[in-house]
Amino acid sequence: MWLALALLFLGACRNNDPSVVQPDRFASAAASTTAPSVGSPSSHAASTGAAETPSGSASAPLRPYASVATAAPAPLVPFARGKGPADVKRPKAETKPRVEPEPPPVTLGKVELLSAGALPHRELRLTSEVGHTEQMQMTMALDIGMEIAGKKAPGGALPPMMMTMDMKVTEAEPGGDIGYQFVLTKTDVPPAKGVEPKVMNLMKKGLSKLIGLNGRVVVSARGLTREAKMILPDKADPQTAQIIQGMEQAMNQISAPFPKEPVGKGGRWRYATRMTQNGVSLTQVATYVLTDIAGDTVTCDVRIEQTAPKQKVASPLGVTVDLLSLSSKGEGKTKLRLDQLSPVTSVLALDSAVKMAIPDGAATRVMTMTTAMQLRVQQPAKLD
Repeated sequence: MWLALALLFLGACRNNDPSVVQPDRFASAAASTTAPSVGSPSSHAASTGAAETPSGSASAPLRPYASVATAAPAPLVPFARGKGPADVKRPKAETKPRVEPEPPPVTLGKVELLSAGALPHRELRLTSEVGHTEQMQMTMALDIGMEIAGKKAPGGALPPMMMTMDMKVTEAEPGGDIGYQFVLTKTDVPPAKGVEPKVMNLMKKGLSKLIGLNGRVVVSARGLTREAKMILPDKADPQTAQIIQGMEQAMNQISAPFPKEPVGKGGRWRYATRMTQNGVSLTQVATYVLTDIAGDTVTCDVRIEQTAPKQKVASPLGVTVDLLSLSSKGEGKTKLRLDQLSPVTSVLALDSAVKMAIPDGAATRVMTMTTAMQLRVQQPAKLD
């Protein structure tokens, strides 16, 4: 999400006026990363599966189906920079330094077990049946800070953006792959303090254009995605095509992949992968800690780090810039059931910073953009 926003800002900066960025474009950018394009734990039903061989083939488009009316969840309120949601408890500084062994070098595309945890141990595997249906609701809030050539530019908090997806299992192999289709059925922008009604209405309009977007995902029993494909509408304009590409990337990135080995409470594993978000090639390392397991219900803490090398980046508005540095760090918690596609609840706080060089005639200006993102995922209702 924040990468898309940065690139949209750059298009405005090209004309020396960052304030011309339109809120409805923010909304479109938001939809391009329904979860994170941050690789958050917002859905254990999809993740980048670089280490596994893709399988399955694209199916016919999924038609939106009626969803059960549910009570609206409490609105997500934009938060102060650097502070995540209340249910993400950041560790307090210890009075005595704790010495932990250095983890082994990261291996890309592989879920690596760091510690099996306490006994008893058990394998973590997803299960499902053909015909199973459920809903997944994502709510995201952003606080943006920006500096161009040493001067602060317009930024601030955006109102929360909500998206609801209906999901239906179409294939299920015992102990194997699970294929499901999904469709975006509802979007909303809840009221937020300090946000003008005109801005909210523009964002609502931008998000509503995405209703009906659908696609297909095939995920392994260990939560690794083998396939994630959005279905492109007929005569889609370039901006819509990019939004769909972003959503497709998000469905590949939002996951809590499981290790091959059995684990118990306190077990730790990580998943490192190289990915592309909005044209930026980056490396992400996600580390998971199993904090509780009861029957088919699993709770994990997660830490995420993203970095990127210097590279050329093309924005949606036709501006090509030089990425000088990118760094993201986040933490959260996810509670899921092994017999469901999406988490029961999941929350992530992610702080990001990106520095880019903007071409300005014969000169070049440096832009630094920081974002504090709060992402929450929940199941408003089970459709079975």
